[in-house]
Amino acid sequence: MFSTNPAITSLSKWKEGKDYTITYAIEHTKHDPELEEINYSNLIREEFKDLEQTLYFLNIYQQQGYQNITIMYTVYNKDGQHIIEDYVSEIDITLNSKHQEETNKRNKELTKVIEEQQKELELYKQFLTKYNSIKLFEKFKKESNIHWYAYRLRGFSLGCQPKGHIKVDHSKGRHGIIAYDRELTQKELDDYELIPYTEAV
Repeated sequence: MFSTNPAITSLSKWKEGKDYTITYAIEHTKHDPELEEINYSNLIREEFKDLEQTLYFLNIYQQQGYQNITIMYTVYNKDGQHIIEDYVSEIDITLNSKHQEETNKRNKELTKVIEEQQKELELYKQFLTKYNSIKLFEKFKKESNIHWYAYRLRGFSLGCQPKGHIKVDHSKGRHGIIAYDRELTQKELDDYELIPYTEAV
């Protein structure tokens, strides 16, 4: 599955022992070609749970063109003291794992969906232009973002509803309905004795 430094690969078996644990990390400078040598301010360190995850992200970082990539590993004994610590840089690796195949598959599926949505959007635009419906569509979009609420015990009056309403209709509901361009919170509904109005307006 993986092609990498044999010394690192052989260390994966240390995980199986009860007296030893191993941790992995990747350091890189992202797209910076040079490491800042005074305080290493552009050096990024990321730790991983096992070798497979480390190699998986190594492949991703290489594909994204990250610079100065180094894999580091540390072996600890049962007392938490590190007994082996080393690193490998200038790594050339090709990852052909199931993770990469699944990622490529998802990317292709997503690309296809986006292309289909773009085609459908273009058809919508052509339809709206052909039938002079752009203004009607804009009105529909605006109305789709309106949230209507019905008065439970009393109608529209000073202090009987939250601030910021955009419409009022006294002909619907028991005591009329009121509209907002946002959803009211449950506290607002309780405080002002309002309920969502779900019938067509």
